[in-house]
Amino acid sequence: MTPDRDDPILDAFLEEVLGDRRPPDLSARILQAHAIRSSQSTETKAAAGVAAAAASAPSVQSPTSPAVRVKTKRGKHQSSLTGLQWVAVSAVVMLVCGGLVGLLAYSLSMRQPDGLNPGPVAGNQTAPSETDVAEKKNDWQPREIPRDPIPRVANVPAAAIDARIVSVIDNTMRQGWREAGVTASPAASEPDWCRRTHLALVGRIPTFDELDGFSDLAPPEKNDCEDLIDELLASDEFARTFTNFWTNVLVGRTGGLGEDSLVSRQGMQEYLFEALKDNRPFDEVVAELISATGSNTPGAEDFNGATNFLLSGYDEVGALAADKTGRVFLGVQLSCAQCHDHPLNGEFCQEHFWEIASFYRQMGIEQDGDTTRLVNRDFAGDIGDLKEAGTVYLGPDGEEIAAYPTFIDGTQLPRGGAIDEVDRRAELATMVTQSDRFSQAVVNRVWSHFMGRGFTNPVDDMGPHNTVSHPGLMNYLAQEFTASGYDMRRLVRWVVMCEAYGLSSDVYPENQSDDPVVAEKPAFSRYYARAMEPEELYESLLVLAGRNVEEESYADHQEAQFAWLGQYAIDLDIDDGSELEIFETSYTQKLEMMNGDLVEEATDSTKDGVLGRVVRSNMSTEQKVDHLFLSALARRPTDAERSAIEKTLATGDEAEALEDIWWALLNSTEFMMDR
Repeated sequence: MTPDRDDPILDAFLEEVLGDRRPPDLSARILQAHAIRSSQSTETKAAAGVAAAAASAPSVQSPTSPAVRVKTKRGKHQSSLTGLQWVAVSAVVMLVCGGLVGLLAYSLSMRQPDGLNPGPVAGNQTAPSETDVAEKKNDWQPREIPRDPIPRVANVPAAAIDARIVSVIDNTMRQGWREAGVTASPAASEPDWCRRTHLALVGRIPTFDELDGFSDLAPPEKNDCEDLIDELLASDEFARTFTNFWTNVLVGRTGGLGEDSLVSRQGMQEYLFEALKDNRPFDEVVAELISATGSNTPGAEDFNGATNFLLSGYDEVGALAADKTGRVFLGVQLSCAQCHDHPLNGEFCQEHFWEIASFYRQMGIEQDGDTTRLVNRDFAGDIGDLKEAGTVYLGPDGEEIAAYPTFIDGTQLPRGGAIDEVDRRAELATMVTQSDRFSQAVVNRVWSHFMGRGFTNPVDDMGPHNTVSHPGLMNYLAQEFTASGYDMRRLVRWVVMCEAYGLSSDVYPENQSDDPVVAEKPAFSRYYARAMEPEELYESLLVLAGRNVEEESYADHQEAQFAWLGQYAIDLDIDDGSELEIFETSYTQKLEMMNGDLVEEATDSTKDGVLGRVVRSNMSTEQKVDHLFLSALARRPTDAERSAIEKTLATGDEAEALEDIWWALLNSTEFMMDR
């Protein structure tokens, strides 16, 4: 992508327009960062920064416009955006707004799926017939969630099973590439793969030492990949990273942000961290989230962090809880049927929504200061009949209709609302986790996290109206996830070990049509480059600033991270629990990277971060520059960049020049991309 773009703020939006192409040469930015130091005072830089931001809204700046480096001080929890900068943000927002494939037979001596038949894949299902529903109306009896995985042939090592599953993924993808008429990009280089995998599994870029073993430009060896993946999966960092991932899914980035929030984010994260660290069966975790009772805050006598999932979607009629349960655990957007039959998904009508909501009518809350307690209680129905405890809703014609707890497959509970006769939420937990949709929804979400796009888009809407890119593979992985005993680490391992995950993000004429933004059925013929998640950027900056997070308690570390992330998410405080994120390669992010305290710490050569250690080392100047490039971008400088660096170094003090080079690297779009 040439010529070089030298406006650090416009980079973000040009990157979105130009797609997955390689970031530009950084030579101009390196020279500009150094030139600004000697030509402008801090106050002049700040003014220039705001002016450049405002000027960039209506038109692209001249190629000679300088990058602006600003350093300011602010309080611990204060946003980095000034009033004028918010004006710039608003201006830019206004501007920017202007198959099933053939598969190999599964021949390993264990369960034998029929040629990867898609089976009852979400998105290909039909609503249960009246006969099916009638047969299930009266078959209810209290059940326990089975904890034993689907039996396999004895003495088949897990490694052999994993290898076979990865092979099926690879063969499916290759067949898909042939059918789509695209050629896959080559495998990523060792440094690119290492950087990508650290971001995906432990939520940060690798340190220089961690990258050093993957410094070859060739694709990484399979054994080296397996060893690193297993090492990262076994770490507490993986548990912490997936705690962030699932916390955002379950309660959102703003969960616990507002003063009136019922959520204890710390409580949610403590619960998830322990569950993921111990690799507990994920169906067991989800069952607890749906059926939890107790206090939400750590330290309370009856503390149960799992309660925070439902507290984040609490209302008296169970509507928000029904919506969250459908989207997160079943992959269906039931809320679209809250007021009328689903406009697109013929599987679900208004009655289905309120039947799921009825499972949550025995749920109540008690508050004691900052602690909220989720409790079970009798529900006498909206008309005051404990034996006919229905939820009354208004139909499309305004008529009052009573709904009773009935799962989406037609299984109905007794209508009574006494908790000692039937615990509706406990029964719902069983139905959800035994549903085929549950494993499919989890597989789809995990695939999307690592591959940049789910089998469906959006990932939480798998109805028949929404195309599934690889229905047979999604169903197959869901079955294997179930057979593994809902082992989250193994599911992650299968995805990260597959060929498609390890491809280069470079776009070639032969796969240019495989665009995940516009393609109905993405082929995954390359790694879909995307912006870092805000948590990943924060943790990566901590690495570069030399912070030793192991010296912090888990709670303190998460609290500091949440304070930093707060500027990127806004709770809209509306009925559906929506939140607004303004992070991905946005003005907010760019201004934080130019002005933020954490970036200032990381780019101060007198501190003990990567830059400070490099400046004080006995390495040659060339080695110092290489070290900085590898630490930030997982690559060495190009010839053109070396030429610009030599000019920068020739102008004066080496430490100052390296500081400017380092700042330019951290403020490049390339650094902030997961590629």
